[in-house]
Amino acid sequence: MAFTHKGAGMKGVTGVVSFAEIDGSMDRRRVLRLGLLGLVSTGAGGLLAACGGGDGMEPTAATPRLSSMLNFRDVAGADDASVYRNAVGQPLKRGVFYRSNAVVPNAADAVTLGNLGIGTAYDLRTTNEAAKDPDRLPPGIRYVYMNIFGTADPVFSPFHTPKEAEAAMEEMGRVMVRDAGMRARMGQLLRSMASTADAQLFHCTAGKDRTGWVTALLHTIAGVPRETILKDYLLTNTYTEAWMQATYQQMLAHNGKDAADLYWPLLGVQRSYLEAEFDEAERGFGSMERYLTEGLGLSADELAQLRGKLLG
Repeated sequence: MAFTHKGAGMKGVTGVVSFAEIDGSMDRRRVLRLGLLGLVSTGAGGLLAACGGGDGMEPTAATPRLSSMLNFRDVAGADDASVYRNAVGQPLKRGVFYRSNAVVPNAADAVTLGNLGIGTAYDLRTTNEAAKDPDRLPPGIRYVYMNIFGTADPVFSPFHTPKEAEAAMEEMGRVMVRDAGMRARMGQLLRSMASTADAQLFHCTAGKDRTGWVTALLHTIAGVPRETILKDYLLTNTYTEAWMQATYQQMLAHNGKDAADLYWPLLGVQRSYLEAEFDEAERGFGSMERYLTEGLGLSADELAQLRGKLLG
């Protein structure tokens, strides 16, 4: 991600780092003080295990962790023991939908990615994001470009304090939910996912905001409880913790503490970001079902197709 911002009494802030370039350790005390990564101490497996459990289905290998694509995950859960379930206990089917940050794998991860049976990859980034770091897909994966924002670059509301940065992230999510053009593109994406037969991958730059909302919608369609959806959303902070802290430290060294603290809310996710999107959808359309059908234009058949893929 690249950040450039001019705040009150502050020099232009720049901190340019990529998920693939960074490796480091989190200062857990600082993270917990900020209240952003309450899930860090549990680890991905420990948290997910609370959401699933074995069900006698044919075993599927655990989703690999990719060192060059830190936020790569299976929408259904990390492994069979931690698979997500809907409100009536049906497990989601693993190996159907994958989510990620930018698809720029190293050689080893490209081989792993190519062995997962993925047939289609959706790039949700803006034009400049996609041009800066083009997808490097293994052979046989079809590339589909779907600029959800419909802009050359992501657009944030102005902010001058960390609190305002949090509010800007919440507002970005609300705009993604209510903007007619973004809703049309989101509906087009889900419609394509419903009609595509093979396993599919979708991603943006960090794999957390646009990708996080798509994942939340898929979980909602499958009937996954809201609290489980929120916990899954927050796992970005676990999967990308090293990158987040390294980025913070780089900005701290080059731009000072005020600048680093200012941009910290943009590096990960907070519960309030996703809650704002759900609130906007339910406030604007009355329910998530109406948001999906009226807001995104999905038919009952298309929702049934997605539900069938998700639940197997």
